[in-house]
Amino acid sequence: MNYLPRLILLDYDKNKDLEIFVRFLNNQYHKQHRSMILQAFPELKELLEKEKNEEIAVRKLIDDFYVKHNREINRIIEESKELIKDNSEGAFRVLGIAMEYQWEKGAAYTAIPTILPFCPFGSNKFYFSVLWQIKNGPDKDLIMVAIHEISHFIFFNYLKKTKNGGRILADNNLKYFLQESLTTALFNSEPLKGFFKTENQLGNPEIRELYVQTKKGKPIKIIDYIKRKYIKSRAENKLFKIFLTDVIGEFLPTSKEFEQKRILWNKYGRSIFDNRELLKDYQKLIKI
Repeated sequence: MNYLPRLILLDYDKNKDLEIFVRFLNNQYHKQHRSMILQAFPELKELLEKEKNEEIAVRKLIDDFYVKHNREINRIIEESKELIKDNSEGAFRVLGIAMEYQWEKGAAYTAIPTILPFCPFGSNKFYFSVLWQIKNGPDKDLIMVAIHEISHFIFFNYLKKTKNGGRILADNNLKYFLQESLTTALFNSEPLKGFFKTENQLGNPEIRELYVQTKKGKPIKIIDYIKRKYIKSRAENKLFKIFLTDVIGEFLPTSKEFEQKRILWNKYGRSIFDNRELLKDYQKLIKI
């Protein structure tokens, strides 16, 4: 019997948000997250200059933001709970088909609201940014965010059972770039594309200008390359785990190249897109 998981959305908790804010202000792997937070909340930079205790400064930011936007936050959460009732079952069913994945009975994922400008995740839980909807409207709802993040969890589960998958799990750079590229490729392919009405999604900024080249092929964006392999694999009725094993085998030797991409991104972030030389360097082909 095919079981579908539950999606549980918690209420907004300022203390949980404080904890995750402070963690990502000082995250050594994703150094650009600090810049993203300060860009989203320029007032925090002023608070940090006045207040030596970082936690106190962040708490004031969160308290002030909640006072100003508490109605919007609560509305987004209530609307998202309705979306869970209406759409989560269908979304999980399509994700299960796309990744040929079966959940165990009683499986559940937890969504935690945050005002961070991105959505961190952990073991079967992820943070759902309400900031995007407050500033931009409901074009990225909870269900889409949930399926994006949960596809990563499924990817990790496959890696644990796939030849050489453990080597990917142990390589944070390769794991990150592959998880984001794979998820974006899935959203740009059937059946997820049809369910969410998505096409030509760009994915996270870090992967948008990554190009690969096979020995006999032309340069192609990594997202499009994985998408092409995925569509071909489905057309040939290959199992998803076989498709994934092929992808892993191709990208394992490229660990150093992805390490260099991470170094560049941590140093320059989105400013890479505004500098021709930096962009050219970032776009250097990853040969597979």
